[in-house]
Amino acid sequence: MRILYLLQVILLISCQSAPSGTSKGVEEEPRDSSAFKQTILLFPEKGSESQKLILSISLPEITGGKAVEDLVNAALYEGDAPQAYVDKIHSSYKEQYEAIKAIAGDSESANWYYTEEIQVLTETAVGPLNKPLLQIKRRIEAYTGGAHPSHNTQFYVFDTQNARRLSIEDVVQDVEALTQVAEAALVDKHLESLPDNFFLTEQGIGFHWNEYEIASYSEGEIEIVVSYDAIENLEILK
Repeated sequence: MRILYLLQVILLISCQSAPSGTSKGVEEEPRDSSAFKQTILLFPEKGSESQKLILSISLPEITGGKAVEDLVNAALYEGDAPQAYVDKIHSSYKEQYEAIKAIAGDSESANWYYTEEIQVLTETAVGPLNKPLLQIKRRIEAYTGGAHPSHNTQFYVFDTQNARRLSIEDVVQDVEALTQVAEAALVDKHLESLPDNFFLTEQGIGFHWNEYEIASYSEGEIEIVVSYDAIENLEILK
């Protein structure tokens, strides 16, 4: 069990590069630059009765020129091109999943899965910020055995005019005051600081906390939107 647990941890934090390709026990669907889905059979000899690892990744097309494309690749894909990023995930999960066979044998009964979807939310100016913004949402859900799956949502706000990713300090001058407003909106949570995981809407500034960041797993992910009206006395940097 300890070895299985360690494999699960390694799987969640590593993306080791390795040659990809179709092999026995792999059912691959046609893919293009933006979508990839693959089912890997742990025991190919069992056919449809075999435990499975299902990988599903959906990536958007990014427009705005090479500078913006390089910026997004660095932030989302560890500097790789999207297809190379997909190949890393594919290779890493496939290797780790098939390694289970040598340890657990037929006793491993769980089906694993990894789903990642990256969406472009906006490509124009939003709210009071008078500049073109590329906002991206990344959603990951994974199950590698255990009591429950893991979920993670990450937002990215890019200033495409200056080819840089924005932090909350680039949006609001008095971040400490904004932290107090956000903490009041959370009611029973204490915030030492605001997360980098934020997004902008026409109504306000949204913040997202993933599982275990400020609450238990059972409480789930937490998301709030602080209206611009609530922070009208805080200077919005334009």
